[in-house]
Amino acid sequence: EMLEQLKPLQEEINEQRQQANLREHKFVAMCLMQEATEMFAALDEKIKLMSEAAEPLVSGKGEDLLLQEHLGQLLDSLRRHASSTSKEAATLFKELAAASGGDGKIAPQGLPAALRSLKPELPELAALLGTTPEDEKLLVDSFARLASEAGSVAEEMFLDRLKARYMCVAVVSVTEKLEFQDSATVRKLELHE
Repeated sequence: EMLEQLKPLQEEINEQRQQANLREHKFVAMCLMQEATEMFAALDEKIKLMSEAAEPLVSGKGEDLLLQEHLGQLLDSLRRHASSTSKEAATLFKELAAASGGDGKIAPQGLPAALRSLKPELPELAALLGTTPEDEKLLVDSFARLASEAGSVAEEMFLDRLKARYMCVAVVSVTEKLEFQDSATVRKLELHE
């Protein structure tokens, strides 16, 4: 008889357990859905950044990318030349400006002649100038990207672009002393800084 009285209670407990399990499953599903939504939002942001970075490669802006690359090679070559000849960047600018006929500025059209006039000759000169008039035009067009509206490159722009820049590829702590132990962190350099 007691078992008979316990039977409805046992059924009610089982029903309550099922409802609790169902609520728990709904709660876990809701938490997982929220986490997945956040992860997808972060993934969408990364995809957007990657798409922007890859745009010059996949769009019709291939020529723009080519000009940027050619300009980078030219500036690297000029940095090495200044370093190997112990010239200041300002001195190099003045030589190029005088040889290009830019009246105190570097005229992009006169750049090939200015590069040929550098002493000692740039080791990469032949590669920069190329073998065809189109190659030389590519050099002029790439350097013209630095030009102001007046059509020539000012000393300030040239010197700014000639500076070596470094980008942080991992988070780094800058400390007071060279030794890491017993040294306080002054600043933290973040990624891509």
